[in-house]
Amino acid sequence: MKKSLLLKQIIKVNFLSLFVFFVILKNLYAANIYNSTIITTDTVWENNVVISGKIIIDRKATLKIKPGTKVLFKKVDEDNDGLSETTIVVNGNIIAEGTKDNPIYFSSLEEKKDWGDWKEIQINHAKGFIFKYAIFEYSEYGIHVHFSEGTVSNCVFRKNADSTRLGNSIIRFTNNLFEQNNGKAINFTNCKLTIKKNTIRNNREGVFVFEKLGDIVIEHNNIYDNKVNVKTGDFFRGKLVLGENYYGEDSTVEGLVECIRSTKPFVGILPDMLDAYLVKVLETNGFVDGAASLVEDTIFFPSFDGSVYWYNTKNDSFQKFSIGDFFDCKPLLIGKTAVLVDWDGKVTAIDFEKKKKLWMVKLDNSSMDDHRMPSPILVNNDIIAVARPDGKLYLIDLKTGLIKKRYYFEEQIRATPLTYEGKIYLFGTNGDVFSIDIIKENIERTSFNASFYSPSIVYKRYIVNVEKTGKIFFIDKNLKLHKIIDLKGSFRHQSPIEFNGKLYLFSLDGKLFIIDENSFEEINLNKIFTATPAIFDDYLIVPTFNGELLFYSKKNYFYLGSFGEIQFQPFVYDNRLYLGTRSNKIYVLKLW
Repeated sequence: MKKSLLLKQIIKVNFLSLFVFFVILKNLYAANIYNSTIITTDTVWENNVVISGKIIIDRKATLKIKPGTKVLFKKVDEDNDGLSETTIVVNGNIIAEGTKDNPIYFSSLEEKKDWGDWKEIQINHAKGFIFKYAIFEYSEYGIHVHFSEGTVSNCVFRKNADSTRLGNSIIRFTNNLFEQNNGKAINFTNCKLTIKKNTIRNNREGVFVFEKLGDIVIEHNNIYDNKVNVKTGDFFRGKLVLGENYYGEDSTVEGLVECIRSTKPFVGILPDMLDAYLVKVLETNGFVDGAASLVEDTIFFPSFDGSVYWYNTKNDSFQKFSIGDFFDCKPLLIGKTAVLVDWDGKVTAIDFEKKKKLWMVKLDNSSMDDHRMPSPILVNNDIIAVARPDGKLYLIDLKTGLIKKRYYFEEQIRATPLTYEGKIYLFGTNGDVFSIDIIKENIERTSFNASFYSPSIVYKRYIVNVEKTGKIFFIDKNLKLHKIIDLKGSFRHQSPIEFNGKLYLFSLDGKLFIIDENSFEEINLNKIFTATPAIFDDYLIVPTFNGELLFYSKKNYFYLGSFGEIQFQPFVYDNRLYLGTRSNKIYVLKLW
């Protein structure tokens, strides 16, 4: 029996070894493999390209690289200095144009990657070279350009020694990200450079001029958190005069430099691809289909896998606690306690610091679909209000979990209740609106020809709610109607948000409405908007049904994605955006 078992194990190991070998062999055959060679005719690279020597593009040849191509450099250290001689030398021209969804990679082939795994892309006497939507990483010098003209846009340079070495060239840099480079991000002498709308952060030196200046325009960039943001070399004479840039709060500028400082960062100038914004992806086991909550430095997310997840932004820890059934409503946080409501009608309180359940109460059974249920709210220091889709409202003691009071309204409640000036306000799917004074135990009611699903907000002392066909209601705290504005749009769970003194509301049929008490403006954006936007700086961040994020301001807007279907409001905290999606992931994005 032992020999038979051993034989089976040997066969299993050999099979796995052969399988791994054939996978590697298949990948190698799928790649174009180049040792040291000279390319003398126009050439197109696509898919995977492996470089293990010095590739020279002849002066009459153009190398074109297609979107999604991965150019991978094998480390070849012939002189034993610890750095690789693997390189591409362009004496003709190079056109490397990726797309936002399929960027081109220039990266290391090594298993343990580090800067210097490959040397550089050296460009000599080229006219019209292009790098667009490309990522450069683990090189010694990135792009090394002499006596050439070209453009570099929407690219990422990271984890290199120097990102660039530029001399006697004419180059335009726009919407690029330079970060985590051990040396200089932009390193030049005697060039005509236009450097606009780039982000240069977390490098040793951001902008460095070695000896001669040339004709330079450097403005509207975020140049911050570098060891030295801007520096001139020992042999430099003259003055480096910069336009307006953002340098952060503790910026360092050394040498003969004159600069205009922006008091706030420029938003929307990172490369137009997810890779430039992405800080971290947190994996869950179910849809992250509800709004997040914050306490201190910790952000909480609901999940369809029956767990609450939380991420501590300071110590970078990610934890979860299982409560049982699906839940998609916003966690209620009070101190170290999180209160959660699942589809099975259980209300659970946990001490998230100790990862311990404090209490659990099972509410009455309901025949209603609990998807998109209202979130719990705190109505005073020790009472929680939980509205249910079947029309019941429960008041629960925060410390003990005991039900203090039940109310039953013969109407579905899908919108999270609002607390305002000591009362609870409920909006029903059949158009009834209720106010409950829990101290006086008094209930008032009014009815509208409407169907309410979205949470209400307070705007200029009015309680405002939009119903699903686009009528937006302004009522006072006594349920007296002030005004109805008919937007004639399609809405479900998204709410208006106050922005620059007006209400902004995005519809399922792709429209933006900008509303005040007396009028509205309509803008057609041709997207499906499913959630309430978040506010960051001068932008609204709006999820779309197909998984993009719209960054919208009156002056500018752009889209970023794709993340997977987004159903709820993103969460902004400390210049980062936290986003749960139906791809079972939580994304952490740095916004500038």
